[in-house]
Amino acid sequence: MYKVIGVRAWSFQPKDATQKIEGLTLYCVFQDEKIRGFGCESLFVTYPKFVNQVIPNPDDQIRVSYNKYGKVESVEVLPSGK
Repeated sequence: MYKVIGVRAWSFQPKDATQKIEGLTLYCVFQDEKIRGFGCESLFVTYPKFVNQVIPNPDDQIRVSYNKYGKVESVEVLPSGK
């Protein structure tokens, strides 16, 4: 589980593609038993990967699912209090 501390919108056109890619970079912190304090990570997520199209805000808790290649598959904003 991650806590979102920042959100940045991105839109870019790869050289080898005709379609623009749009999404958000989520800046997050998390706790891990191997880390004293907090770890931090940034995740780029395209809009279709947000569960129920719910976009996270700073201070939201999120659950991130990865595919077998280690890429973000989905991001779910958790209800407050979880």
